[in-house]
Amino acid sequence: MRPILVRVTLREVLVLLLVASSAFKCSNTGSVVEDVYTYEFLNYYFSRSVYPCACTPKVFISDEFEPWTLNKTDLDRLVRMDSIFNKEDVDFIKEQFSELTDVRIDTAKVKSAKIISLDEFGINSKEGSIKSWDLYEKKYDLNYFKVSKPLFSKDFKKLILISKQYTRAGYVGGVFVFVKKDNSWNCVYQWKMFVS
Repeated sequence: MRPILVRVTLREVLVLLLVASSAFKCSNTGSVVEDVYTYEFLNYYFSRSVYPCACTPKVFISDEFEPWTLNKTDLDRLVRMDSIFNKEDVDFIKEQFSELTDVRIDTAKVKSAKIISLDEFGINSKEGSIKSWDLYEKKYDLNYFKVSKPLFSKDFKKLILISKQYTRAGYVGGVFVFVKKDNSWNCVYQWKMFVS
């Protein structure tokens, strides 16, 4: 059998590649969590007295995401809670964990809390001093919160979050598992408390 030769222009090849890559992106649903899910949860979390962060108008949130400080073994142990997360959820959470890149919260997408930058006070720096905290407390309050970027289950109805409350004396916080039921997020599990 003789091969059939077809003449194709470069433009037709480029269009075909563009269509094929768009189709691949649409079918590849597990690689990135859209911001809409992240900020829908964060707005809910900041606007209600959701344990462990009893947010009120006086509570301020840092504009930086709290870095995920869990190692891979910790994450494996947490997400293997098979009563909450199935294998697809575990894989999806690991994928998000390996692709974490956002450092700052998009303040335009948070409507339910006062988002502040700690850079002007030098609190986040290693040289953060008593004077820095004096300036911060005079302008805002005695504490602030930082949260990690939430890591979602495959169906976006469960997530893992680090939440910390910082004061001049140190911080307290932990890793929390939330489950969405009837449009409400409820903390169902607390793990690995942090105290400094």
